[in-house]
Amino acid sequence: MKQKITAGTVKGLYQDMVTLLSKTGQECVTVASNKEDQTFTFFKPRYFVASVSGKWTADKVAYPQVGPTGHPSSTSGHERIDKKYALGQLLISSKDNKGAWLPWVGWNGALSYDHYLNEVKMVMNDYRTSFGDNSGSIKVCFE
Repeated sequence: MKQKITAGTVKGLYQDMVTLLSKTGQECVTVASNKEDQTFTFFKPRYFVASVSGKWTADKVAYPQVGPTGHPSSTSGHERIDKKYALGQLLISSKDNKGAWLPWVGWNGALSYDHYLNEVKMVMNDYRTSFGDNSGSIKVCFE
């Protein structure tokens, strides 16, 4: 896509950026396994998760890498943010959920919202002080 870039003014650059971003179909972010709650702000409002890829682990010594649905139930005794969901499961929250985490459960339960989102928080479901032994990342794309 060729776009003429307006040089010289902040207003011109802003207008160019708005034009380019209005044509983007998806915005993708990378959720690190070794960081606590990560906030992502979108350039334009988003409605649903379009794709999820990558692998991570909640303990690079004890467990193999897994996808966004997390480790199997054999890790049930391991402390984590929300015990209702698997260790290592991708958790997503919006400002409107008031801190409630929704788990990524795969495409059978595709995550969509009844309103557009400007910002989300995501994190691996692990104990709050245990992120240092994690490894990998998950890429999440929104439309």
